[in-house]
Amino acid sequence: MTQVDEIQVRAATTMAWLLLFAAVATAQTTAPIAVDARCIGPNGEPVEGVEFGDRWGAAGGSWSSGFICPDPVNPLRLVSDADGRIAGTWTFSPMETPLLGWNRERTLAAFVLPSHDPVTHESFVRGAIAMRRTVTLRGTLRTTAPVAPFRLVVSWTESSPTPRETWFAFGSDRADFALALPPGRYELRAGAGHGGAPPRTIVVDGSRDELELGPISVPLLAFDLIGEVLPDWNVTQARNLALERASLGEFRGKPLLIHFDDYGNPSHMAQTTRDALAALATHPSRSSFHVVLFGPTRDLLAGLPERPVNPEFDRLFPRPKPPEPRVEAMFPLLSDDTGTTEARYGVLWGTALLDRDGRLLMHGDLASAIAALDRHLGAAR
Repeated sequence: MTQVDEIQVRAATTMAWLLLFAAVATAQTTAPIAVDARCIGPNGEPVEGVEFGDRWGAAGGSWSSGFICPDPVNPLRLVSDADGRIAGTWTFSPMETPLLGWNRERTLAAFVLPSHDPVTHESFVRGAIAMRRTVTLRGTLRTTAPVAPFRLVVSWTESSPTPRETWFAFGSDRADFALALPPGRYELRAGAGHGGAPPRTIVVDGSRDELELGPISVPLLAFDLIGEVLPDWNVTQARNLALERASLGEFRGKPLLIHFDDYGNPSHMAQTTRDALAALATHPSRSSFHVVLFGPTRDLLAGLPERPVNPEFDRLFPRPKPPEPRVEAMFPLLSDDTGTTEARYGVLWGTALLDRDGRLLMHGDLASAIAALDRHLGAAR
């Protein structure tokens, strides 16, 4: 076998393994798990009305379906009957949360993980589920400014018997919480917008019924601060613009649309995104606003040997065509390889729109930003 043939075989083998892994991963996240168990209280009595789910939607205990468990249209509903028995189907993902169950009074709780039969490869929840006395943790999340949208999530890691996470999500109308959890050691991580507070370690020993945590402040990042002047980015590489001119201040005087994406090779940019950005280059009011592209430009294929012509291999794995339209050549394209900009702004995704003085008008998806730009231009006429 020649070196060229060996390279082709390795490439084909790698692709096959990737496809196999994707199929296995999908199966792992969608396999139904039979639940046939019985909720037992501290004194051995059956517990009626215990409701289980993988994701709790608010401090008050309302439900919010998980990403996969099982789906938003058919949310998980497992409630114990008068004999404490629960039966149904649970879709468990290794990357998701364990089941969390509370009784109606929130005085008893349990975390549940599926068991696995190594012979049949069956996952299941059977037998007794020991409900434990709870302690109510009370606190308030606060931020330095209003967040739009106002998103608050608290993540708890239950460390016994196996470290797992369960989430408590908060809406825009409240930031206080009262969570009833069994004794244990937990890590509390609070978030709002793009910001996150340092983790708090909470030890619940069961010696009291309530534990007051007080306020927890969540620092916000630049993308959360609507109406404030966006701090300058950090730039390590610039295309279509001299590096010494690649500061945010260079784009004052006109509204500025900044689209954050991956501009490397191979391209991961959606075709709809390319078309929308290209349309901005011929916008009727093009001279009235700036557009900047921001993101990595790494060439992941650089340095690889040129693939020789092979009709059968090219049929199975056709050579990728250059993406069109070439929006990377239409606007200034800036990159920051240090992570400074991401730490300052938040996760570098979506699109930001700034007014002529550099104040942040919005941050979201590209279509919403273009619509906001059109409204802003219309209002300025």
